[in-house]
Amino acid sequence: MAQIQQGQFNRHRIRHSPQLFSAIDNLSAVAEPLSTPKDLPIGERGIVNMGQTCFIGCVLQGMLHCPPCRGYFLSDKHQRGACAARSKGQLCISCIVDSIYLEAFSSPSPMIVPHNILQALFDKGSHMAGYSMQDSHEFFGELLRLWEANAAENGVADKCPTSKLFEGALVSSLICENEKCGHKSNQTEAFKDISLEIPSGKDVPDELTINDCLAKFTAKESLATVDGAMCEKCKAKTVAKQYQLVTLPPVLVLHLKRFEIGIGKGGSKKGEKESRKIDTPVEAPNTLNLLPFCADEPTRRSVLPSNPYRMSPGVPALRGELDYHAAHYDLHGVIVHKGKLNEGHYISYCRHHRDYRWFLADDHKVTPLASNEVPRKKGYLLFYSKRMW
Repeated sequence: MAQIQQGQFNRHRIRHSPQLFSAIDNLSAVAEPLSTPKDLPIGERGIVNMGQTCFIGCVLQGMLHCPPCRGYFLSDKHQRGACAARSKGQLCISCIVDSIYLEAFSSPSPMIVPHNILQALFDKGSHMAGYSMQDSHEFFGELLRLWEANAAENGVADKCPTSKLFEGALVSSLICENEKCGHKSNQTEAFKDISLEIPSGKDVPDELTINDCLAKFTAKESLATVDGAMCEKCKAKTVAKQYQLVTLPPVLVLHLKRFEIGIGKGGSKKGEKESRKIDTPVEAPNTLNLLPFCADEPTRRSVLPSNPYRMSPGVPALRGELDYHAAHYDLHGVIVHKGKLNEGHYISYCRHHRDYRWFLADDHKVTPLASNEVPRKKGYLLFYSKRMW
């Protein structure tokens, strides 16, 4: 079996930090045997943990196995050979991500070492650079932010793929519940992932699903107790707020709020919450229908006047049969946090692109799984891809 050897990664040492060299060289002391390349189907590659960097590896695994992301990079939408920034020796995050796809889907190596991602965090002064445990959802957002900023610095903001792949839009509505008024004002908000609260309380079903979380997210919320909240038309204080989806991204990333941060242990004052991890099971279905959580036609028309009938680029979204297709997603990645609130380990479960088999990616180790072995109720980050018909 192949082993990680001391100094195996010397070819990567140019421009990298001493901490990174040390972490890579020390892998030989902790690494377990890896599968040989011939045992691994194309795309099933482990990602080396360079020192508490599992939060990086699991997010990269989620991105690697979403069909829209894979299709973008493997069809040469970004060409490293023609990249002006790369030819000038400048940082290009699109080139870095493209190289990771190349390693995963064409390299004989049984693992990927994401040293360039970590180095980019150091180069850009990110608070996530280093060798301490970080939050995988926060890293996903930071990666997209740095990616977009880097593209803008290189003068190619319009070619950055983050919006093409991950961006959708919500409509935030303020609704007057005064029967004599009923005024409604709408404002759109772009998103690249959606954070969902896990419902709790007496009226919550015994077995929760992502649909229950989305229903809570898109439910009307009374603002009667919020200071200054009133109808802009009749000035009544009987207003409610509601979020609904108006455009849907090719890749939908859902974040379950499993970490609740309070003030101290148990709270020092009445009403204060203690920090805790929420382990409530929430079923993530293989197929997700977003149609019940989308805004109706009049609302879409009011916020998308130039093209009111489209939920996403190239996919019509009229109510009816076309809407059904446009709003359906398939699950391709589940990131799970193992451990306690302030410590633990991230692992990812991914769906292979050829025969839809699942596998577990635990750092550099890759293990094939049956579909019923995937812990769909323990997800922290979920990667869904729009179904293409």
